[in-house]
Amino acid sequence: MELAHLSYLGWIALGISMGFGPCFAHNTLVLVPYVGVAREDAEGALLEVLSYSAARITAYALIGGAAGAFGRIFHDLLDSALARSVPPVLFGAVLVAIALGALFYRDGGPCAGLHQLLVRRRGGAMFTAGLMTALMPCPILLAVVSVATASGSPLYGALSAGAFGLGTAIAPPLLVGPLLGMLKARAIASRLPEALRFLGAIFLFGYGLHLILSAAL
Repeated sequence: MELAHLSYLGWIALGISMGFGPCFAHNTLVLVPYVGVAREDAEGALLEVLSYSAARITAYALIGGAAGAFGRIFHDLLDSALARSVPPVLFGAVLVAIALGALFYRDGGPCAGLHQLLVRRRGGAMFTAGLMTALMPCPILLAVVSVATASGSPLYGALSAGAFGLGTAIAPPLLVGPLLGMLKARAIASRLPEALRFLGAIFLFGYGLHLILSAAL
C-alpha cells in the first residue's frame, strides 16, 4: 500500500483496519478494565470511550501537523530511544495510579485523592490516557508521520493523521465499554459491580506495570 497516495477516506479505512487489528488489544486492555473500575452505567462508559478516542484523534492530528511543519527533525525525535521509552513508562504509571486509587481509596490518604482525580472524575483520566497512548511506539504511526514529513504540509499532516486516528477509534471498545457499563447498572444490587471494579483494577495495575518494565528493561 502506498500511503502517500491515500485519500482522507483511505486514511480512515487504514485506521479502522488498525483499530480492529494491532490497536485492538491495547485499547481494550485500557478501556474495558477502566469502565469496570469507574462506571456503573452505559452513558458514563460511553463518555469514557469517547473521551479516550477524542484525545487520541487530537494527539494524532497534532503529531501529523508537527511532522508536516518540522519535517525530518520531528520524525527522528519521535523515533528516538527517549520517545520509545518515556511515554510507555508515564502511561504505565498512570494506569498503576488508577488501579491503586480504585483498590485502596477507602483507606483514605493519597489513594482517596487518586480515586477522586483518576476514577470518579468523568472523562479526565481517559482523555489523558488517550493523549499519552497516541505517543506509544507504533510502526504504523511512524509510517503515517513519514508521509506527513514528506508532504511538507502541516495541514495535510494534521488532517491525514487525524483521519487515521478517527479510523482507529471505530473499533469494538466503542461497543464493549457501554455494554459493560450497562451490565454493571443492571447488576447493581448484586456483588458483580464490586467484582468488576476489583478485576478491572488488577488488570490495569498489571498492564501498567508491564508497560513500565518493558520500557525500562
